[in-house]
Amino acid sequence: MTNYGSLQEVQHAAAIAKSRYMTIAPHNPNAGVNTAASLHLCAGIENLEVLEHMSRDVDWGEEIVDYDWEVEDGAIEVPDKPGLGVEFDPEAARDHPGESKDSHSLFDAEGALKRP
Repeated sequence: MTNYGSLQEVQHAAAIAKSRYMTIAPHNPNAGVNTAASLHLCAGIENLEVLEHMSRDVDWGEEIVDYDWEVEDGAIEVPDKPGLGVEFDPEAARDHPGESKDSHSLFDAEGALKRP
């Protein structure tokens, strides 16, 4: 869902699918904060089929994002704590910087559009 553009764009896509009697199954390859946002968004989508999510995270993931949801019978209850229902620790996140994934970019190092 983070690659779709915005949460509003996902809602728009769901509405288009619904108008064609289709369900949607958002791809959520991330964990923590993104999963929390995805849970809240999907709770409001009538034609949701399933939300894909990471069942396993990196060993240090819980240092960065504190959450208390669990998968029970194939479902996760939407957090009801303030905000998204998770606590994010920016200091812990600085200890584990992400890695660039250039393979997902449409542009090369100079900013030109990649060609197949």
